[in-house]
Amino acid sequence: DLWDNGFSLEVTKKADGSPATSEVTPKLSSWDEDIPDEWLVQANYCLDIADCVARKGHNQLCRGHYAYNVTFQKAY
Repeated sequence: DLWDNGFSLEVTKKADGSPATSEVTPKLSSWDEDIPDEWLVQANYCLDIADCVARKGHNQLCRGHYAYNVTFQKAY
């Protein structure tokens, strides 16, 4: 549950319903403390790592309000 403690994604079926396998994403969480500082900087939630650390410590981020874009590439 993303709102409780996060989740990971993987592909288990192809478009036709047949089985498929994929890598598994890292944990995708809505809790600030679970999200790597590097991800928050890349997504422009923080200016740099030090800013993320400071903002996490004072509840100044977007706890509970994050979105993730995940792309799986088909390997032939």
